[in-house]
Amino acid sequence: MSIEKSPVEGANLKQYQEQALAIARSQPAASLAKKKQESNRDTAEGIVIALIMVFLFRAFVAEAFIIPTGSMAETLYGRHKDMKCEKCHIRFRVGASEEVDRVAQTTYTEGQRLHFGYCPNCRYKNELYKKLPFKGDRIFVNKFPYEFSDPKRFDVVVFKFPEDPKTSYIKRLIGLPGEIITIHQGDLYQRMTEEDPLQILRKPYQKQLELHQLVYDNDHPANELLQGGYPERWQGVSEEDASKPDGEGWKTNSAQRTFAIEPQPELKWLRYQHLVPSTADWETVQRGGTIGKRPAPLLIGDFYSYNSGLTRDENTQGNDDDQLGEFWVGDLIVSADVKVEQPQGELLLELVESARQYRCRIDLRTGQAELYYHDALSKERDGTPEKIPVGEGDTPLKQGGSYRIVFANVDDRLTLWVNDERIEWTREGKPADGSYVLPVNTQVQRPTQKDLSPVGIGARDAKVEISHLLLERDIYYTNADFLDSSRNWRALLSDPERYG
Repeated sequence: MSIEKSPVEGANLKQYQEQALAIARSQPAASLAKKKQESNRDTAEGIVIALIMVFLFRAFVAEAFIIPTGSMAETLYGRHKDMKCEKCHIRFRVGASEEVDRVAQTTYTEGQRLHFGYCPNCRYKNELYKKLPFKGDRIFVNKFPYEFSDPKRFDVVVFKFPEDPKTSYIKRLIGLPGEIITIHQGDLYQRMTEEDPLQILRKPYQKQLELHQLVYDNDHPANELLQGGYPERWQGVSEEDASKPDGEGWKTNSAQRTFAIEPQPELKWLRYQHLVPSTADWETVQRGGTIGKRPAPLLIGDFYSYNSGLTRDENTQGNDDDQLGEFWVGDLIVSADVKVEQPQGELLLELVESARQYRCRIDLRTGQAELYYHDALSKERDGTPEKIPVGEGDTPLKQGGSYRIVFANVDDRLTLWVNDERIEWTREGKPADGSYVLPVNTQVQRPTQKDLSPVGIGARDAKVEISHLLLERDIYYTNADFLDSSRNWRALLSDPERYG
C-alpha cells in the first residue's frame, strides 16, 4: 500500500518551515501594536466618559460636602477634636473650627489656640492643645428627592445662601411656607397668623432620639472626686425631702454602679440631683484635699461640651460658670436597665418639669403602664395636686428578666421605650400619643424646688435592680448668641425661685 506525502514534507519542508516561522514572528508584533493603540484609546474614552458622568452626577444627582463649622453639632460635626476625659473616661468632642477662622483673619497667635475643653459628664477641664484636629463630617447630598415629594419638617437640607449663591449652607428645616415660627423656652412652635394659638412642633421619634444631649452617665463616675468626698448624683432618698438620704430603701453598689431594692409596702425613691463640680472642686481633690461642704444641686442647663473650648487667654479669666449653661432645660430622658427579680409590685418613673410631675407607673404583675401627671397648679378639694391621665399601654414587664427602659418627656409628649420598642398608648379606649397641653400663650414655665431633683425611680412591693443609668436632655433652641458672663450662673441655677 502506498502513502501520499503531505505538502510540507519532502523537498519543500524547509521552505514551509521558514515561511511559518516568519509569519509567527511578524504576526504578534503587529497585533500587539494594534491592541496597544486600541487600549490607549479605550482608556482615554473611559476617562472622558467618567468625567462626564461625574459632572452630570454632581450637577443633577448628588454632591459631596465637608462640614466646616459646628453649627449643626451634635448632628453633624465641623472641624473638631476627639476627646476622652482624663477623669471619667467618657468620649466627647470639642469644636475647633474657630482656629481656622482666626488663621484666615490673620489674628492667630499661640494664645488663641484652643487649650482646654470641658467634659459634659464630670466637667473636668481637659487639655486639648496637643490633640490633632479632625476635619468636619463628609456628607453626600441627594439633589432630586424634592422633585418627587415636598420637603418635610426636621429634614436636614443643603441650600444656596440667597445673598451669596456660591455658598452652600446646611441646616435643619423647621418652617414651612406661610408659617410663623416661634421659639419658646427651648421648644419650637408654629402658627399661621398672629391671632392663632401657638402649636408645638413635635419631632418624629427617631429624630428625637438622635438629638439627645448627655447630662450624666452613671457608668462613668469621676472616682477621684468621689474619693475626695464629692457626693453621688443618684441616691435613695426620702419621698418628702430629696436631700435627705433613705437608708431603708434603695441599696447602692458603688463598684458595680447598680441600685437594688427588696419588696417594701411603702413607695421608695431613687432620685437624681444635678451636682456639677466646679474647677475649684477639681483643684481641691487634685491637691489631696476633701470637699468640706456638700455642693448645692443645680437646675439642668443647656451646656454643650462641643462649644466648651477655651483658648489660653480665655482660660486666664478664671470663671467657669459659663460651663453650666444659661437656660434651664426641663425636657429630660432617663434610661436604665431594669432587672425584675419577681413579677410583683410596681415600678414608677418620674420626670419633673416646673409645677408638674410626669409619671409612668408599671404594674409588674400585668405589665400594664399608666401615664399621668400631678399638677401643682391644679388642686383637689383636699389641696393635693390633681392627677391627670395621659394614656395607658401594655409592656413586656410582666415576668422576671432584664429590660432596657427609656422614659422621655420631650416636646410636651411622654414616651416609653422597652427594649427599643416604643409602647403604644390609648386613652379612654382611643389611640393616644402621650402628648399633653401647656398654655404657652399665657404662661411661662418657671422652675420649682422639685426641679433640683428632676428624675426619680420609685418601687413599691417590688424586687428590682437598676443599672446603666443614663440621663439626657432634649436639644434646647434659642436665639441667644452669647452668654452673659457678668451673672453668677451657679448661684442662679441653685435657686429656682430667683432664677425664674
